[in-house]
Amino acid sequence: MRKIGFTLGLFLLISFFATGTYSAGPAEGKKKKAEGVYAGVVAELDQKANRMVVAQNNTDLAMVFNTSKAKDGSGYKELSEVKVGDQVKVKFEAKAGIIYALDVSKGEKPVAKAKQPTHPAAK
Repeated sequence: MRKIGFTLGLFLLISFFATGTYSAGPAEGKKKKAEGVYAGVVAELDQKANRMVVAQNNTDLAMVFNTSKAKDGSGYKELSEVKVGDQVKVKFEAKAGIIYALDVSKGEKPVAKAKQPTHPAAK
């Protein structure tokens, strides 16, 4: 009788902890979409493949956008007007591992930083 009670108690204890573990995880179908705005220069553009690469100024950082859901934003009548080298601001959402551009608009040109004078001894 003791073995049955011990086994039953152990089973209930393990079931209790397993239920708590599974209920604490994210619910299926309720994943949030990550949204944001990214500004930079168009480095690559492929209209046929719905692909646009936007790089930030003076850095090696870039984002690859899927433009299949993109709408033209302020400054562009159509998305086909966007060219490589244009300063743009992209509103995007990340969904299922793909970053979709939702709105592409002209961005402000960055202000050039003043060159710092170098000390003659530093050369």
